[in-house]
Amino acid sequence: MTTTQPMQELVKQKLKAFEQLQVEFETCFPFVQDVHGLKRFSAFPVADSVRYLHALWICECKDRLLSIYKAASAWNCSKAGNREKQLMW
Repeated sequence: MTTTQPMQELVKQKLKAFEQLQVEFETCFPFVQDVHGLKRFSAFPVADSVRYLHALWICECKDRLLSIYKAASAWNCSKAGNREKQLMW
């Protein structure tokens, strides 16, 4: 399987962008884990709510940055095509 030049360039750009985001992600991710049940909070002030929403946003940025939707779309399209063939059969 060969990767096209534009795809290789896209991967390089995404990895470079992630390097800039990585430190912030590494700070935010443990807090998200704590909020999602690894830690009990006796109180959750507004500042922590804002921190949590920021952490979720950073995690979403990381997920979108390191995903290549074209590959997922191609898989979904071929899956949809197979479904159409099944319906026609």
